Amino acid sequence: MNIDFSRNYPIISHQLQDKLLKCKLGLIGCGLGSNIASLAARVGFTNFIIADGDKVEDTNLNRQVFNASEVGELKSTATSKHISLINKLANVEAIDHYITNSFDIEEFVNKSDFIINTADFQKGFYEIIRVGINNNKIVITPFNVGYGSAMAVFKEKNQIVIVEELSNNSENDTTHFMNLLKKSVNYKLPKYFEPIFLEMVKNYNNPIPQIGLAANITSSLVVTTILSILNNEKISTYPEIIALDPKI
Repeated sequence: MNIDFSRNYPIISHQLQDKLLKCKLGLIGCGLGSNIASLAARVGFTNFIIADGDKVEDTNLNRQVFNASEVGELKSTATSKHISLINKLANVEAIDHYITNSFDIEEFVNKSDFIINTADFQKGFYEIIRVGINNNKIVITPFNVGYGSAMAVFKEKNQIVIVEELSNNSENDTTHFMNLLKKSVNYKLPKYFEPIFLEMVKNYNNPIPQIGLAANITSSLVVTTILSILNNEKISTYPEIIALDPKI
């Protein structure tokens, strides 16, 4: 038996549910992307293109959808499996390498209606945004922040200038994240996260702390934002940041 979306109604209208069935989500990165893809499949998205060259590790299990039996498996393969276990009619194109060069990024963007960009800073993060904007696609860049989430949406040609500046001034994942926040016109770090963030800046070679609670909130925020766009509702775009934190 396949998943039944009837309980979505009337929160999600029949017209919007039909749009989900036709929409293709492109997820670059299947870490946080695995959570987003699984939730999207439960809501009613059926067409996916996903890409990641990484493998599942023990340290991923605290926040991503994978389980212990999948450690060592390609994240793209494992994510594809999770989507199909939720919705057996889902169409999933899984790419088992990083999307970093211009040709691959262009091809990926052209196949997608929305691009969810969770790539590492060094692996084409800003090129993905540039190509998306230039191809009139919406690029969503989500982050886990403490117990909550921060998310930037790119879709306007005039954002290219900001993207170029951010790209030129980022040296690593931590400064990249710091610069995104600095350019924001509305977002401030939660008080409880400020000392953690300062420690990250000081010791940027340390892995960024992330928890499963935040990953699930972030996934909800991303999917809800896409639903709003498909429903022709106005959303905030960068340098405004969309955020949600239950601890504030």
